[in-house]
Order: sequence, then structure tokens, then C-alpha cells
Amino acid sequence: MVDQEIPRQIFHIIIGLIIIIMLAYLGREVTIIIAFLGAILGSILINRKATDKSLWFFENIYQKFERQGGRLPGWGAAWYMIGVLLIMVFLKNTSSIAACVFVFAMGDGFSTLIGMLGKIKLPYNSKKTLEGTIAFFFTSTPAYIFIKEPVIILALIGAIVESLPLDIEDNMLVPVALVITLYVLGIV
Repeated sequence: MVDQEIPRQIFHIIIGLIIIIMLAYLGREVTIIIAFLGAILGSILINRKATDKSLWFFENIYQKFERQGGRLPGWGAAWYMIGVLLIMVFLKNTSSIAACVFVFAMGDGFSTLIGMLGKIKLPYNSKKTLEGTIAFFFTSTPAYIFIKEPVIILALIGAIVESLPLDIEDNMLVPVALVITLYVLGIV
């Protein structure tokens, strides 16, 4: 499992950084369109895989990045794109969007990578580690360049929400929590 999670989380991080770069160079609207088209393509591929049809040249990618035992093929990736789209649609300020995407991509990615090596289980969630939660927080804080001090609250909320023992996809739950946090802070 560890060998498969490493490329998945690195991909998670890289996609987030690509989205931030697209946002900076192409703007919010074009980035939303590209992400939406990516979600449509992903949906088609998920549908093909779910109906036992070949994914052609995507089969190798699927085998490398898909989590074994997932609810559906591409489940996490689909929710990741939905989470990113949610951030971009509900926030208008590109700095706020970039901060949320950064916290989501880096925090969630590194919390898994570091958390897999962690030894101290959280008292309220035995599937998560203190090391992973701390990694989420600290790897999120470079988003300071986008929104300054409020990133501390954003990173803390993201780390807490990601660590909760809820049976809700965290690739959707974390972006929702980040967007709500920025609304409460008035940084939309």
C-alpha cells in the first residue's frame, strides 16, 4: 500500500501546483473551464473502467495511481477535481483560490505521505497519525504568499477536518471546509 500511495500523493500535489500555475497565467475562468473539461474526461474514463472496458493508454496510469479497494474506479481523483472546482467556483479572488488549492494539495498530500510513517495515532481517529496532521499544517503554511496571516487559520482548519473520522470523502470535505473558512474570514 505504501508503494502505491507515494505516487498517488505526489500526483495529488503536482496537480494542485499545476492548477495554481494555470490560475496565475490563464486566470480563474479559463482554469475553471480546463478543470471542468478534465472532470468530464475523467468521468468518461471512470465510466469505461467501471463497465469493464479498456482504458487504452490510460490503463498504465490507472494501475499506478488507483487506490486498491476504492468505492469506484477513479473515486478519489473524481472527488479531487470536484473539490478543486468547488474552490474555484465559490471563491472569486485568485489569491484566495490559490491559497485553498495549495493547502488542499500540499496539506492533504503530505499528511498522507508523512502520516504513513507516523507512529502516534490520533486519539479520535486511529486511522490517522499526529505526524500526518502536523505535516498537513506545516506544508500548508507556504500559502502565506497568497493570503498572508489568515493561512494559519486555513491550514489549521484543513488539518483538523482532514483528520476527523468521518465517512465523507476528504477530497470534497477539505475544500468545503477551506471555502467556508475563507467566507467566515471575509477573504473570498
